[in-house]
Amino acid sequence: MAGARARAGVARRRGGLLLLGSLAACSGGSGGLPLPSDSLPAEMVFVRSRIGQRFSGTDIRRADARGLDTRRVLDRSGIESDVRVHPDGNRLVFARQTRNGDPASSEIFVATLDGSAPELRVTVDNELDEAPCWSPQGDFIVFASERLGSGRRLFRVRPDGTDAAVLADDGADQTDPDWSASDGRIVFSRRGADRRELWLLDPVLRRTAALTTGGAGIAATREPGDVEPAWSPDGRAALFRRVLTDTASQLCAVDVATGAVTELTALDAGIDLANPRWSPHQDRVFFAADRPAIGIDGLRLWTARPDGSDAWLIYADRRDDYLGFDVLPAMRPADARAIESEAADLGAARIENGLGRPSRGAVDFVLERDGVVFGLATAASGSREIAGLDFRVPLQVADPNDVLVVEVSVTAAVTEPGPGDLLRIAIRNNAENRNDTVAELTPDGSLQTVAFPVTGLAYLDRDRNFGVTVVADKAGTRPGELWIDHVGLRVGRAVATPSERR
Repeated sequence: MAGARARAGVARRRGGLLLLGSLAACSGGSGGLPLPSDSLPAEMVFVRSRIGQRFSGTDIRRADARGLDTRRVLDRSGIESDVRVHPDGNRLVFARQTRNGDPASSEIFVATLDGSAPELRVTVDNELDEAPCWSPQGDFIVFASERLGSGRRLFRVRPDGTDAAVLADDGADQTDPDWSASDGRIVFSRRGADRRELWLLDPVLRRTAALTTGGAGIAATREPGDVEPAWSPDGRAALFRRVLTDTASQLCAVDVATGAVTELTALDAGIDLANPRWSPHQDRVFFAADRPAIGIDGLRLWTARPDGSDAWLIYADRRDDYLGFDVLPAMRPADARAIESEAADLGAARIENGLGRPSRGAVDFVLERDGVVFGLATAASGSREIAGLDFRVPLQVADPNDVLVVEVSVTAAVTEPGPGDLLRIAIRNNAENRNDTVAELTPDGSLQTVAFPVTGLAYLDRDRNFGVTVVADKAGTRPGELWIDHVGLRVGRAVATPSERR
């Protein structure tokens, strides 16, 4: 304890740490100005769906690959999904459920990224139509439909809704097509005897052939096996999702020539994945993932290297699911510079307490992970008891674009835990002027650690500040304390190559 107090004294003399009374931590905080984004080109589109409000809270958005310039593209009621980009980089095709809770109302629509053409409904059949994608030339759309009445089959149609035809009907359920620009074949998911498999289809000869077996040792009550394939730009491999259990799946890639399947090492075991996509340069992959074991529920958007390593969050808010994703042809190559990682200086942080009052220790104790805690007693807020601490940490970088990843680690506890209590970790989203709730844990009374890496530049402001909020949220009127042992940030910064330094 004496050592911690000595360290705190140094920090106070530097004038870096403040303890202020405010509601910032619990009501959204006060962030800085977002990084400029007006001149950034769109690099990706995605479907973002507010959990619990899907019919009214789902929309299609565009952004750059670091999460800036997030703009809504379409504003219609309905549950949208499966958005795909035309080869021209402007037209979009997607599915929309037009009646809440009715899968048969899912139809195919076409729109434009820049709003230059009105939205067009491609299918009108009152049967499930889903999972559309474009042909390599953009003159056809292939999609899955239940219009034949015996499971889904792959159909093709022109973007104006004409010339519809079934591509292959072998009696098995078919979905999730992706059309290769390399050799013209379609890879899709097909129901086998006890699991889904990936198959290839020649749309000219109407011939199909198996590509994967769906895996072994799978135990799932929902349909297990291989789904959601996506061709690599060179046509040699397909990225896909292998469903293992009701709550877990793997990110995999299959070599199309040999059928060899590689399990990628993205994140950890026990996660669920969806919507995998390659970048156009084949230098990274994108996917949605859910990590409930560490409190990160919901399908959040991640990016990783092609082997699945260095998986980083792009969008962190656990209140949203990502129901579709695609990249634009104009997406820039990934930053190839080396990464230099160092701890951020919390001695220069601005720390503000929200609801709650200091109950133990000094706020500077959060500088070290040593079991010596700073505590806040909860205070009444409506029907709950709340305490929160808000950190605004300046990152020591000259150019925010050099910040490739911020690794956040929080060790904290909620005392006297009971049903409905939460330990919540949020980070400041300056681009959308809100706090994004990243993780919510059920507290057990002991110190618990949450760690996650974030690459989105929406979480930096123009003064290079990164904001973290730690909250104890207790149900009812039972008071308690928020104990914080440590809040740490490590900054992965791009450094110049030897040739760039010369």
